[in-house]
Amino acid sequence: MNLIRSALFNWQTIALFGAALIVRLVLSPFPGYWGDTNLLVEYSRVTAQKGLLGAGEINCGVLYPAGYLYHSYVVGLALKNKLRDPDTYLIDGMTPGGASVAERMGVRAIPIAYDLLIAAGLLMTLSQFVSRRAGEWGAAIYLLNPGVIVSSAIWNYDSVPSFYQLVAVILVGLALRSGRDAFWILSWVAAGLAFSMKVQAGMLVPVLGVITLCTRRLKLVVLGPIVFFAVVALVFSPYLLTDQRVYLKKVFVAAFDAYAVTHAGAYNLWGLWFQRPVSNRVAGLTFESIGRGLFLASMAWLSWCIWRQKVANGAQALGRAAIVFTYAFAAPFILLTRMHERYLAPTVAVAILAGLLDRRLRGSMWGISIAFAVNMLTILTQTFWRPADADLTQSLHASICVVRFSCCLLIVGTFIWMTWRLPRLLKTDEPGADLAGASVQPGVSSAA
Repeated sequence: MNLIRSALFNWQTIALFGAALIVRLVLSPFPGYWGDTNLLVEYSRVTAQKGLLGAGEINCGVLYPAGYLYHSYVVGLALKNKLRDPDTYLIDGMTPGGASVAERMGVRAIPIAYDLLIAAGLLMTLSQFVSRRAGEWGAAIYLLNPGVIVSSAIWNYDSVPSFYQLVAVILVGLALRSGRDAFWILSWVAAGLAFSMKVQAGMLVPVLGVITLCTRRLKLVVLGPIVFFAVVALVFSPYLLTDQRVYLKKVFVAAFDAYAVTHAGAYNLWGLWFQRPVSNRVAGLTFESIGRGLFLASMAWLSWCIWRQKVANGAQALGRAAIVFTYAFAAPFILLTRMHERYLAPTVAVAILAGLLDRRLRGSMWGISIAFAVNMLTILTQTFWRPADADLTQSLHASICVVRFSCCLLIVGTFIWMTWRLPRLLKTDEPGADLAGASVQPGVSSAA
């Protein structure tokens, strides 16, 4: 505890977190990706002025889960004197001027706060199990990643589910190390909260189930999923009790049917080619079916490695858990169709945890972090810089194509390497290492 306190309350950490906060606050008033931002503003308007159940009235094909709406409700209450009539959404909601500066800053305060929480989680965990220096580097690598800054300060709310996913991973590692039932139950609670913030965070659940199954403890195998569904049901209870079927359909069904193309800016396997409908076929199989098949195969391989290598054993459980979930979070982004650039966000934080707990994952940490940063910055460039000169526009387009292809190779190559090395990554019992490469036993700091 003293180690964590010293890591949090020193001038380097305070300067880092202060600078990260200032940069995000400076960017937050700008229109940015106004379509997504205006939808978040509308959630705040509706929940504050019509109640939580009013979210179902928003004229949008896909709606966000209830967990995020509670955050919107708080922002709406805080800004209620500055919010306009929610019924004006159909008129000005999807226009660049559809949200005020105060509204934009209000809704962006949520992901900005969660960015700081993620960095604090990395700082405390790495300080405790590797070294204080590793904790400071982990927080810095995350907070200063340009892609992370763009995502939270001027775009969407992906850091919210990412935080709960990271917490679940850390709790799984602690549960594996200590064997304490409380950590197992709390990991399922965190998984339920993550899913309640964004349905794509459900990628956490199957792998968490496999790891829990490896304990061979019937109590945990049964109780874990019960806790997960209880948390989700509790979060969604206002909508379940009032039979909000349209809202629930837009959350749980429409979210997976949107963007019927192979990629929407995501630098993944499908980004190696130009955008195509997911219904296109190769050898009689649709792109979507091929992606799902590859994803299920990767999860089967991961599950077999977890079971075969007895991940639930050993002092290096936290590092192994980070490796497992880095792979599990990266797989859907890289292999599935209908992906957005922001969907790699939870992998970034967990990859940093894995890379600083185990030096063998250092390359994967940087590959994922760099790919996410370049991906987000490229989308930012495409959105806000539109040269008037035709030749310059063509040159920009050609450059972006080269960058996209290079980043796709980087991220896909990283995933292929992890797939090939996965059995050895989960089997080898090596001590952690600080950034200088010095061995550090779990729970022992190499830095004063």
